[in-house]
Amino acid sequence: MLFLPGSRSYTRPRGPAEKERAILTKDMMQKLVQELLSNPRFAQMFMTAVQAGLETKGHIDRNIQTVLALLNLPSRADLDKLRGEMKVLSGHMTNLNFKVDKLLAAQARERRRRKRAAEAERAAGAGSD
Repeated sequence: MLFLPGSRSYTRPRGPAEKERAILTKDMMQKLVQELLSNPRFAQMFMTAVQAGLETKGHIDRNIQTVLALLNLPSRADLDKLRGEMKVLSGHMTNLNFKVDKLLAAQARERRRRKRAAEAERAAGAGSD
């Protein structure tokens, strides 16, 4: 969405004329930014403002972590760590299920083998009577 001169809200350019105005506006903005940043004093003030903003964000993040810890609520990092541990546990459960299925299949084969052997013994014993 773009801000078009003369309008009061953000809107998408609809026709070719509006698209051309939007492109001109974008070009004008790029030139303005280049001019401003080419001024060393402005560039220094801009960098100072960005640095102060990042420091403030860091302070806010630390304060939020402290409040969450005091309220005994998990932080995003805690939830991400738990999500990773759950993925590991899910993998272990999948492997365990696979091994249990193999054991159950082996037991079923062994039961069928014993049943056939017992039937063969009975048939051999009945045939000798």
